[in-house]
Amino acid sequence: MNPRSDSYPGIPPGLRRFAEKKLSANGFSFHAPAFRGDLFVNPDTSQAVLLDHRICDTQYPFAYTLYTKEQNALMYQYRGVFRFMADTRDDLEAAALTLDRLLHSDFSEDDIHSAGRHRQWHDIDPTLPEASFEQAFIDCYGRQALEHVIREFPVIDINGRTQHAVAPTVQKVFRS
Repeated sequence: MNPRSDSYPGIPPGLRRFAEKKLSANGFSFHAPAFRGDLFVNPDTSQAVLLDHRICDTQYPFAYTLYTKEQNALMYQYRGVFRFMADTRDDLEAAALTLDRLLHSDFSEDDIHSAGRHRQWHDIDPTLPEASFEQAFIDCYGRQALEHVIREFPVIDINGRTQHAVAPTVQKVFRS
């Protein structure tokens, strides 16, 4: 585990107790403070829950590389790692419900449903922000590299519905 920054106060004791109560229903107990929150572990399943606290609070800046380094280390240490933001009791309620669904729901590919339109199949012209991104990409990597940019891609949500994420995504790393 990475040490906490000096200024970050940690999860308040009352919020930690509430987290312990909520997560104990699935066998998780407090294990250790984390870089920006707390780590809870279920020793029977070798799974972990990492609760992020105040990661969007500019009063407590941190190095993103340390944040991801901690997550990567935990991914190798446990069979599964679930990560949630936990700034309030409402956040913890939502996290506990999501965790319960993830741990106890049987996901079946037969239950996947597609909704909405996949713009790339229907609209060949990019939006103005997409066109700006594509032009910057061409300026940097050349026109031939544009074939590796995807404007929209399908993502399956927790309910088994296919959503179409609208964000330029690069399929491959380029060197100029």
